[in-house]
Amino acid sequence: MMGMWRRLSVQGKLVALVGALLTIVNVVGLFYASRMDRSMQERAERRATDVAVLIGMTAAPFVQAKDDHGLAAFMGRLSSLADVQFAAVRSADGALVLRPTRR
Repeated sequence: MMGMWRRLSVQGKLVALVGALLTIVNVVGLFYASRMDRSMQERAERRATDVAVLIGMTAAPFVQAKDDHGLAAFMGRLSSLADVQFAAVRSADGALVLRPTRR
């Protein structure tokens, strides 16, 4: 193997080294890509949960006070948020308080 390496020209050695480097980069890239997909999904799920909790905490006083006008106004403002695609309000017993709104 070492004798073959010595017989290669400078161009041949350069091609072999670049090929080996590209192979290593691709293997490492594939390994980290699968880990990044998992990490990004976990972050998106956590963000969705956080947004849902925030919306629920904001809408809760309107539901408790039975303030339909205030709740409707709040739900109307949700349409300007980029993170909200679908929203519905239910009371603690699961009854639908305000119809679902979709973007």
